[in-house]
Amino acid sequence: MRFISCASYYGSGSSAITDFVSEFDTVYSFTDEEFRFVQDPDGVSDLEYNLVENFNRHNSGHAIKRYKKLVDFYCGNMFGKKYEKFSMGIGKNILKNIL
Repeated sequence: MRFISCASYYGSGSSAITDFVSEFDTVYSFTDEEFRFVQDPDGVSDLEYNLVENFNRHNSGHAIKRYKKLVDFYCGNMFGKKYEKFSMGIGKNILKNIL
């Protein structure tokens, strides 16, 4: 099985690409939701930057706290568990492996 992620800037049409590719019988779309925690501010991209490219104890510590807050928001908040069902705990597993 191969995973494909279609990501772009807001409103640029990545959902149209996802919808088109999902029409093929050999493609399965996990959900109609976007896995935003990868590219959103304080998401995986920012976490990687602050742990790898811009490492120091202050940047890294704050990045981990902000990432945890974002994952907690997306995986269960007062509006419901938006991603947990589809993400298979990926966001929380990343955090667990870091700490």
